Amino acid sequence: MKTTKIGILAIAFLFIGLAGCNNDEMVDEGQQEILDETTFAENTFEQLASDIDEVSFADMSESARLAETTEGDKVRWFKRFGYSDCVTVTREMPGEGEFPIIITIDYGEGCGSWMWDVVKSGKIIITISGKMSEEGSKRLVTFEYFKVNGNLIEGEFTFTNLGNASWSRVLVGGKITTEEGVITRESERIRTRIEGGDTDDRSDDVFKITGNASGKTLEDNTYTMDITSPLI
Repeated sequence: MKTTKIGILAIAFLFIGLAGCNNDEMVDEGQQEILDETTFAENTFEQLASDIDEVSFADMSESARLAETTEGDKVRWFKRFGYSDCVTVTREMPGEGEFPIIITIDYGEGCGSWMWDVVKSGKIIITISGKMSEEGSKRLVTFEYFKVNGNLIEGEFTFTNLGNASWSRVLVGGKITTEEGVITRESERIRTRIEGGDTDDRSDDVFKITGNASGKTLEDNTYTMDITSPLI
């Protein structure tokens, strides 16, 4: 696989377990391709999930709930990801306290982050079915001609509150179209908060993560993977 730049956050935890081999063990070319491209795909969609979480939680502020459409309440998100005012965040709400809420993150024809050396374009559309703190509430995420550093991202994310401080995140039809070809990806993750739920500070939260993934590489190698021991 040629090097394809896409702006990776440090989501390396999965691949320590994924490789599962000692330094002395040999990895053949086919295995290395699968490892490289699953890492690439995982990091791509993990970064997007992180963006989606930040915008969704920011949207739950009082000012956002009371406004039908606003571009405000972006400071916290920009501080974390380094985007400037080239991003437009809009919210469509049927009325105070009513759902669904539709959030659109519009990067226009290209918007860069000085923090992560990433350029995004197109739109991410988030439809929130109910209060995110309530069991059963969902966030459906779709993409509208959305690119990260020129790579076209497709698929559908569904985030669901399972109750008991657990959330599922299911990716269906995930696809990354690069200059070299197409990488496909489907996955399910269940995240359970095991520490930090008694404070408003999200930085002290600790999660247990389980799940699986499958897909196809640029060379049409198919793979499946499971988290056999929960990640903390």
